[in-house]
Amino acid sequence: MSEPTNGQPTGGNIGVVQRAGRNWRCLIGQIDTGVPRITSWEEFDTARAGRIAEWLAKHDVQRVVGVLPASAVVCRTCSLPDTDAIQLQQALQLQAEAHLLGTAPPHRQATAVLDNAPGETSRTGIMLSWPQAAPFELPETGLETTYASDIAALAALLDGSRPDEPLLWLDRSDGSVALAITYAGGVAFRAARELADAEQGWSERVGSVLAETALDAGHTASFTESLVESLTEHLAGFDPNTAVLIAPHDILQSAQQRVHGAPNEEDWWRRYGVTVGALLAGTNQLAPLTQLRRDAPVEAPSAAQRLLTAMSNKTNATKIVIACLIILALWPLAAARLRLLALQVRFSDIKEYVDAAQKNETQLEMYRALQQHAWPMTKLLSDIACNTPRGIDLQLIDLKHEGDMFSVSGTTKEYEGRSPQEVVAQMQQNLRAGGIFTEIYYSWGDRNNFGAYEFTLSGKVAQPYRTYEYPASLDFGKWTLRDRLYNGNTPPAQAQSTTDTSAPAEAAAGEALAAKDDPEIKPTVKPEDGNEKPDEMASAANGRRPSSARPRPVPRPGSSRSFVPGSAPLSRGNDRSPGGGVPASQNIPEPLSEAQINAMTLPEVTESIGLIARALERSHPDDATKVRLKNEWNLLWDRKRAGK
Repeated sequence: MSEPTNGQPTGGNIGVVQRAGRNWRCLIGQIDTGVPRITSWEEFDTARAGRIAEWLAKHDVQRVVGVLPASAVVCRTCSLPDTDAIQLQQALQLQAEAHLLGTAPPHRQATAVLDNAPGETSRTGIMLSWPQAAPFELPETGLETTYASDIAALAALLDGSRPDEPLLWLDRSDGSVALAITYAGGVAFRAARELADAEQGWSERVGSVLAETALDAGHTASFTESLVESLTEHLAGFDPNTAVLIAPHDILQSAQQRVHGAPNEEDWWRRYGVTVGALLAGTNQLAPLTQLRRDAPVEAPSAAQRLLTAMSNKTNATKIVIACLIILALWPLAAARLRLLALQVRFSDIKEYVDAAQKNETQLEMYRALQQHAWPMTKLLSDIACNTPRGIDLQLIDLKHEGDMFSVSGTTKEYEGRSPQEVVAQMQQNLRAGGIFTEIYYSWGDRNNFGAYEFTLSGKVAQPYRTYEYPASLDFGKWTLRDRLYNGNTPPAQAQSTTDTSAPAEAAAGEALAAKDDPEIKPTVKPEDGNEKPDEMASAANGRRPSSARPRPVPRPGSSRSFVPGSAPLSRGNDRSPGGGVPASQNIPEPLSEAQINAMTLPEVTESIGLIARALERSHPDDATKVRLKNEWNLLWDRKRAGK
């Protein structure tokens, strides 16, 4: 056994397996590197034949080429004109049909054209057939396996050379005789099986095959006799039971130059020369001779191919057409049914949705009818109130749906430097700006005993449902009447800072009033960071009420309970007067726990602070009540500061 000279291969390896006598000669090479490279070789006897697969896997072999002995193939050669490749293939195919017809199935046949030598005017065609009746078994390798005849290996070793001496591969174990001999028109190849029992009989049988082939190729009798004598001398130097390659020295030297990794030993080439030739045959025009297969290749058609094959049958095509027509006819019904089932699953409570939709539609119809036959009276009253400037006392508001008319009556007098006429004109202008009221006019009445003029303002309600974005100066929701009366004449957008600082001022005033009644309540002392202490107390010293309370109407001469925007609030003396005062027990708020205070919103906290301030200002609670109010006061202010 010889070892490789250049290490292990990296991949893309091909294994060549040849039976030589009772042994198996294996060689591994690479043909994807430009020049074929031999990486390893080894000979296995019959007992070790089962380890060939392991050896091939160790060297990462991808596929195997098995060398068919000459005793298992049929070989024919023909002379072809030296023309282009297409015509050569056509001519060779005709020759193969004539010579190999019926000898083997297509996957066991192969043809190729040999390269011509300088000076040759014709080409040599090789035709090989591997009959199914010729048994040949390779050891199991588990790899993809193709087959090449030893004739193809001899043709690859020639490679355009035309030596005078023949090339022979002899294996007495199965009687294989593979022969290649040159002549004036090219090369003649022959594969034969010769069986001989005696040693002298084997040499004579091989010489007889050589003589027949040489004479048939056109060589003279004397030249043929010299070839037979030379072959007999060669065979005398070899063990007749050993498979051996007999080739001219020049052919072996040429083959060695066309591969890498092969040792320069003539004995090695006589043993492994055929395997090297099979490797070389896969790199040139002789490659078809290395693609013989034991079994026909099985194709796995794709789904589309299987469908086309099935449809090519007339009966199947008719069935498919009928099925398509049925599907086209029933598909809309099936799709609608599937959609209905999907909707039923998704909207299992669809009846409730339908009932709710019908109810909403009924309500919308009712609202449309109300819009046509009724007015939003509360909205219209709010619109009129928002557009009424300070200085006007409204006494009567009349809204008539029939005729779309409205009228307001009241009194006005000079206010903040504006005459009564200017005040009413301002109201007229405000009503027109909103677009809700049109065709507005007013009329004047007499002057009453208090110097106020009576007036009546009338117009048409054009768009009762229109929503108008009033400025802060007119919107009592943005700027409440309490703020207008007690926080000056600045709208909220301009008085935000004043509103934010009103609580400390209220606290200081309430603290002063509380200190007046209770010496234990100390004045507020601000720490260094500017925040009030938890025991600060605020008071509505200026008569200011909590945010959730509405201002009390101011009684005016000539009216019962009308309220005039912009008028001054009642004094504290009026609150404490017999007619308008509130009992002291009703001024003291109910006790509040810490949990109730923590659950309050900020507006509720502010309202409670005002109630405590009013209780300390207007009532005379006992000592226990004062302590309770003081504790609640501190808790409320802690809650208010934590909520900011």
